[in-house]
Amino acid sequence: MKKFFKSSWKIYTILACIFTTLVIVIWLVMSYLSQYRYSYGVSGGYLKTLENNHELVIKDLSQDKINASYFYDEDTSYDLLKIEEKKVEYFFNHNGIAQIYIKGKTGHIEIEKMSDSGKVEKVMLTAFSGIDTAKASYNINQLSKARAYFWGDLPPKELDKMMKDYVGTNDEIRTVVLRAEQYQKDIKNILKSVEE
Repeated sequence: MKKFFKSSWKIYTILACIFTTLVIVIWLVMSYLSQYRYSYGVSGGYLKTLENNHELVIKDLSQDKINASYFYDEDTSYDLLKIEEKKVEYFFNHNGIAQIYIKGKTGHIEIEKMSDSGKVEKVMLTAFSGIDTAKASYNINQLSKARAYFWGDLPPKELDKMMKDYVGTNDEIRTVVLRAEQYQKDIKNILKSVEE
């Protein structure tokens, strides 16, 4: 009888250790994913009324000679507001800035983190070269060095160069992100006027 209790105690101890380890691993993975989530806009909920008021937003933007359209994107399952300039396309969803494409480049910019005041702090760059696909996270003020790499097995310097070639240079990225912030602010103001 003593042998049975000794062996069952060992089994329960091992099972408890496995369970605890599993819980810790799941918690670490979830923490990591929430920190570096693949987001289609993380700027805040004030654009939630965009879906109902997109026609008004498009009309108001057109008065300032801004070319905007609204459509359902099957790839992302989001309704998107698209603002198109000569060299850049900006996409907004109900959360705010979704993606930015510099025309002539095969990659795109996503907003990973934005302050409460509407300033972009971190971006996720995705580059498609036709052969390699790479995804990396950058602080907007330090675009020459990625914070974290998600896809791509290139060395860091080559990966950073790939981002410049297929997404945009540091100056181009900062310029279009600032422009997207301004568009988002304009959209927010239009939607606020509807609520008043």
